This record gives sequence, structure tokens and C-alpha cells, in this order.
Amino acid sequence: MNEKQIGKINLKLKVIVPINADYDKILFKWRWPKGFICPGCGSDRIPSKQRKGKIYQCLDCKYQASLTAGTIFHKTRTPMHIWCRIIYIFVKAKKNRSIDAIKITDITKIVGYKNYKSIYYICDKIRSSINEPDSDIDISWFADYFDELRSDEEL
Repeated sequence: MNEKQIGKINLKLKVIVPINADYDKILFKWRWPKGFICPGCGSDRIPSKQRKGKIYQCLDCKYQASLTAGTIFHKTRTPMHIWCRIIYIFVKAKKNRSIDAIKITDITKIVGYKNYKSIYYICDKIRSSINEPDSDIDISWFADYFDELRSDEEL
């Protein structure tokens, strides 16, 4: 991929997956699409938030559930917009059947994140998740979410 193509994709992604989106709200919708359900007791009562909205505590059993624990985002320090941009690239490439053609060096340039090891780790997790047919949480949801968000803004 040449620099001009990379620049075009980068600009497109900045519009599609913005840096200033409310990623806590987006993660909550993805993790619990029908509202919070406590993994400990199954209660669907609205939980109390702990520590800047990243931890939700069940009102019944006091179980604490994180937005990212047990997901591909577990223990990540990489910003969520970087994750979502890479997921977007992979999901679109899978639809075109070209997922194996994605080069990590191109991804680092496209998303503008210079830590090669982090990008490698993220790409590996995303590839595994996309190729896992029995995955209980579908990451292609993110690409659909941002496409839908963009189409709503265009109306």
C-alpha cells in the first residue's frame, strides 16, 4: 500500500471512527445489548457505577463487572478508538475476503499508532476473534455500529 492510499484510509477512518466518541457507552451497548445482566446472579437491575464508569456493581449480589474483563479488550491500555479503527479495517477486509492480506506495518501507518508490538497484539486478537465462529460476542458489531452512526448523521 502506498503513502497516498494510507493517507486516504486514515482520513476516512477519522471520520467513521472518531477519537471523541463515548467509548464507555459504546462498550456497554456491545457488552450488554439488552441492558446490564449481572454475571454473578443474573439480576437485570441497573447497577451502580464504580471508578469512572468502567466497573458496574450489581445491586443485589455486589458482583463487580468490568466493561472489558473477559473480552478482547481485557487489560488493554491502547485507546479504544485505535481498537475500533483496526476492528473496522478487519471487518471490512473480511467482507471482501482479504483479511490475510492486511499488513501490520500498514495498520500502524493507517491508524497513526507507532507501537508496533501493541498493533501486532491487537491484530492477533482481532484475527482470532473474527475467525472464531463460536464467539459469544461478535466484534463485527463495532463496524456495523459506526456505519449506522455515520448513516444517521448523513440524514
